[in-house]
Amino acid sequence: MKTELTSYLLTTKLFCGRCGAMMVAQAGTSGTKGVVYRYYACVRQKKHKCEKKPVSKTKLEDFIVHKTMEFLKDDGVIERLSEKLYELQYTESTLLPKLQEQLKQKEKEIENIVNAVQKGYATETLLKRLSNLEKERNDINDAIAKEQLKAPIFTQDHFKMALYNFRKIDISTQDGKRKIIDTFINSIYIYDDYMKIVYNANSKEEVVSLEELESSTLFSNGAPSL
Repeated sequence: MKTELTSYLLTTKLFCGRCGAMMVAQAGTSGTKGVVYRYYACVRQKKHKCEKKPVSKTKLEDFIVHKTMEFLKDDGVIERLSEKLYELQYTESTLLPKLQEQLKQKEKEIENIVNAVQKGYATETLLKRLSNLEKERNDINDAIAKEQLKAPIFTQDHFKMALYNFRKIDISTQDGKRKIIDTFINSIYIYDDYMKIVYNANSKEEVVSLEELESSTLFSNGAPSL
């Protein structure tokens, strides 16, 4: 059973634009109807040290999810994201790039010696050096294969397919919303009249007026039709 705190999907990602403090869960009950209203409030505002007004939890979460889904409907975005993810997997291993660079150098040395042999400079020393280089190249290839097994290398098409699958997520569910927010939202800063959304997608930023949020009539009825 999920706690009340975990149902606030933007926890740790939402910040006050006025003072920079984190915005946290807040709830209040209507005195007449007994209805529970849920908000995100600046942690300093709760201590009367900031004047930022609370923001409706449901409205903000639904708005952010739909904004992200609109972002993912752009094929150009999918292309750029898949390319970035493909490149990032090579930087995750500090050893793999070094091994690949060593391999290039060995292959270049081997090529130079082979060219010299073909031109008639096949001395015993040169041929011995060629044999040693070929053994070193084979050892590096083995090391590269082992390193790649630790972190499988995916093609850009693999990443592209995974990103396209996010378009099919049912955002009418809490789990669907959580997957979108956890995967794509880095942080959100709410100011008095606008908010800045920072995506995990190459630190892309989007500025949205709070008027657009307040006038939004979005309701989570599943993934948008594509």
